[in-house]
Amino acid sequence: DYVRAAASVAGAAAAFSSARLKTAILPYDRDEYDRALEKISATPITRWKYKWEPASKRPHTGPILEMSPEDIREDDLHINLLDYTGLLHAAVRAVDRNVERFGERLAAALEAA
Repeated sequence: DYVRAAASVAGAAAAFSSARLKTAILPYDRDEYDRALEKISATPITRWKYKWEPASKRPHTGPILEMSPEDIREDDLHINLLDYTGLLHAAVRAVDRNVERFGERLAAALEAA
């Protein structure tokens, strides 16, 4: 219906994010960050054009629905950009944690040398 379609378009441009509008808020646990990184790392990034776009249009960059994790699939045609952003954010946190651990090990190895 029109209201849901309009809300979907508005959500794609600027997502509602206030805790006042949400329910069942649960933080990721440590393992989920690593799984997010695995999913993002396994998702191919491609360049493409929609079939209706002219050949002169600059290609888009991003994932293809059928090659993407279930976590970000809205339906059989759409990727949920808010969920994709959240999964990317979680993957970045996993990378940050990995870099921190590597730095700690490197510092310990240099200290021991």
